[in-house]
Amino acid sequence: MTDRRPVTRGEALAVAAVTLVFVVVLCCFAVVTRPYDAADELAHFDAVMQLALGNGWGTPGTVHVLNAVEASITSPSTATATWGDLLRAYPGATSDAVDQMTQHPPTWYLVGAGLLRLVGFRDLLWSDAFLLVRFLDVAVVAALPVVSWATVRRLTGSPRAAVVGAAAVLAVPQVAAVGSVVTNDAPVLLLAGLVTLVTVRVLTGDDRRRTLVLLVLLLGALVWMKGTGLPAVPVVLLAVLVAGRRAGWRSAVLRTVVVGAGTVLVGGWWWIRNVLVFGRLQPDGFVGRSTAGFPPGRGPDLAEFTQVSWDTITRTFWGSTGHNAGHAVSPFLSDVATVLCVVVLVAFAFRRGRTFVPALLLAVLPLLLVLLQTATTWSSYLRTTGVNGTQGRYYFPALVALVALSALAWSRLPRTEAGRGRLATGLVVTSLVVAVYGVWFQWRVSWEGGTILVTPGGVEAFAERGPVPPGVVLVLVVLLVVGAVTAGALARRVTRPVARPVPAPVGVDA
Repeated sequence: MTDRRPVTRGEALAVAAVTLVFVVVLCCFAVVTRPYDAADELAHFDAVMQLALGNGWGTPGTVHVLNAVEASITSPSTATATWGDLLRAYPGATSDAVDQMTQHPPTWYLVGAGLLRLVGFRDLLWSDAFLLVRFLDVAVVAALPVVSWATVRRLTGSPRAAVVGAAAVLAVPQVAAVGSVVTNDAPVLLLAGLVTLVTVRVLTGDDRRRTLVLLVLLLGALVWMKGTGLPAVPVVLLAVLVAGRRAGWRSAVLRTVVVGAGTVLVGGWWWIRNVLVFGRLQPDGFVGRSTAGFPPGRGPDLAEFTQVSWDTITRTFWGSTGHNAGHAVSPFLSDVATVLCVVVLVAFAFRRGRTFVPALLLAVLPLLLVLLQTATTWSSYLRTTGVNGTQGRYYFPALVALVALSALAWSRLPRTEAGRGRLATGLVVTSLVVAVYGVWFQWRVSWEGGTILVTPGGVEAFAERGPVPPGVVLVLVVLLVVGAVTAGALARRVTRPVARPVPAPVGVDA
């Protein structure tokens, strides 16, 4: 069902180069982004610290941020303090700030806590230990371009489309912004991508038992990380059922039941436990949040809800680097990119043929995420009168699925071989340029106050408060530029138009 052309050396080098560029971008974001400036990063790191200290996983809404964690960023005298110093000087957790992360499974936080204990975090500078956990997420997300490449190649059979798929990960700066900071979204990115890859394999004829076992393990791990992975469960089960029909519906149903039961055993049990203990799938991580609802005579405003949701989702999907909404790519760019990608995808991704069924099933995941997130946000809006709880990164579990669908769609736009080659090359180059721009943008909003230039003042501020010397950033930037140029050149060899021999005229020797 799938073109099994072997991977050439040129294709492998192109994918490796794109992946290395992505790793450098992640490293740039990890050292350039101010500590705790990413969305909910303070709460994520506090959850890691709570477990590293042996505090356990408290009831949602009742755990308060450690005083030492708050002091690490608020007290000017802690620049050279170790975590041991901070914990002695600021013991306990008496602040009003609630760590809402106990609404999630503790899985990824246990991994981070284990790493901190392994390196003896009490003796490390607080900034070094913090940066170490950031690099843990970098290491996890680093393989995302390879996963994207493998998924597109399996679905389309096209080396050209697959290389574009690998580079497409770089076209969304928010992926690097999320994958380079302390967050449980990082493992979700990788695991959701792997689940998508194995699901595509199942849909394209891989019916081996070991493939289903791998799918169970990956899906179970995904849902044990964060609730945003739950919509993948019905998609995977539907895919297993549809793919299994080749061996008969009875066998298909049995395989589907086994995959579902296995997923529950690996990680889905956590959510069943929540229902039994708290009466809901995911309890609220905050206490004291206003639930007064709208005052008499003033009901929900659908136009306001739609506008705020759209602005927030598009901004935080493409590139919003911190708590400040002004630290985001231009709304014009994010709106145009969103509309363009959706229109092309809807118009060209679903064509009759061998990819039709896999494409339809892949589309179910982003659609489910949209429906569930909208319903959750609307419910919160009715209770609190605020449009809360919606973020573009919540759609990243469908990132590889969206890349695969986009690869199908964009490859069908040109009608000629030359056009397809030029478009593929243009998409790769655009993705690399966006990646470099994303790093520059992150530096500007973090250390230059948003100004367009790199200034001595910004460099001095980074030298004083950054986690590494400025020279490290300079080396990373040089590696990024050299890597981007190299990756573009290598990808060009795969994506360029293939010259077809011109038939010799009749009666003329070839």
